[in-house]
Amino acid sequence: MAQILREHVSAAAAGPPAKEMTIEQVREAARTEPALRDAAALQGRIPVICNAKARSVLGWRPQDVVETIVATADSVLGPGLCLPGGG
Repeated sequence: MAQILREHVSAAAAGPPAKEMTIEQVREAARTEPALRDAAALQGRIPVICNAKARSVLGWRPQDVVETIVATADSVLGPGLCLPGGG
């Protein structure tokens, strides 16, 4: 996500970390950062998420991941809000 933000929203995305954390680092950070507790509980496993039923039953098509991340950043930055830690 941080890489996508740097590539597409570079001026406003200078703050996100430039590298991935190890599971040990995530566990340690989760002690004081509640947003990381779910990630720590996964213990490095990547959850499998399937949208096949939504596609077949509802005819739903997900938006591209890059478009979604950029649109979310734009919606936060557009009205003058800022990314966490960005002041």
